[in-house]
Amino acid sequence: AGMPRRSRPVSAVRARPADGPVRARPVAARRGRRLDPGAFPQERARRTYEALVSAASRQFGERGYDGVGTPEIARAAKVSVGSFYRYFDDKKQIYLEVVRRLTERAFEETMAGLSAERFLGVARHQTISMAIDVLFAHATRNTGLLRSFLEMSFRDPDVAEIQRQIERDTVRRLGLADALERAGHA
Repeated sequence: AGMPRRSRPVSAVRARPADGPVRARPVAARRGRRLDPGAFPQERARRTYEALVSAASRQFGERGYDGVGTPEIARAAKVSVGSFYRYFDDKKQIYLEVVRRLTERAFEETMAGLSAERFLGVARHQTISMAIDVLFAHATRNTGLLRSFLEMSFRDPDVAEIQRQIERDTVRRLGLADALERAGHA
């Protein structure tokens, strides 16, 4: 008939649960929970995770969400597709991580650029110009990724929720909640 099948040693066989295949991902990455990169017991695992997120960020920024698949992300990160699935359930999960990082970084950079000390002693028109530069700096560095984020926020409820959370956090952190409420915008 054909070549005989090689059997694997019993220690290499893993039981398959009734609800699907066994996956050896870190527990925190399962079921859509966000994985803290500092929680990796091995430096190599942390580097792999970061390489995947970085590669996904580049891919989504260049080609948008629909133009990228997990094999392209894995290839760009120089890891196997199996390694991708060790850390993420699917493309959407890594996309959400990329979006969270993008928005957190944008907020922190913007707030750092808008510190009061930076504007002390500066003329009003120059202050306005400097503030606009700060507000648009992140957008001009990340146009593709921001375009993808805005597009997905209209299509995907999880991405839309991230956008709503950013808006709530921004209002809260800037201390604008009371002012907006008084103006009838809350």
